Amino acid sequence: MFVVSIAVQVISALYTDTPRPPISARVGRACADGLRDLTQASETARLDAGRYHGREQAERVFEQGKKNSAWAEYAKIAMACESDPNGADALAAVQRFDRAAQHDAVRQAASLGRVRREVESFIRGLE
Repeated sequence: MFVVSIAVQVISALYTDTPRPPISARVGRACADGLRDLTQASETARLDAGRYHGREQAERVFEQGKKNSAWAEYAKIAMACESDPNGADALAAVQRFDRAAQHDAVRQAASLGRVRREVESFIRGLE
């Protein structure tokens, strides 16, 4: 019976999606607001950078987009989060998201750049 109980617990842990509390329930309001702003800024920079041709240009646009956003206030947001018990983990998660967003923008620019240029060659001059 013990083996069956363990098997059920392991299978349910592996194959069920347990809802997680929203981020605002895990950190204080000031930290949550800052995290939301940082995430939105990274997402906006990702979308902007992904429209460019080539890796270098995408990286430059991504970094420039961050300079003019909530990332300019990172130290202030970090202070709000560091006083929270879950703040360090939350900041690390946002930094991982930011790196993933940057990599996605660069990958998208590189992989779609050639095809995008081909499409644009058909529509140039019609605008």
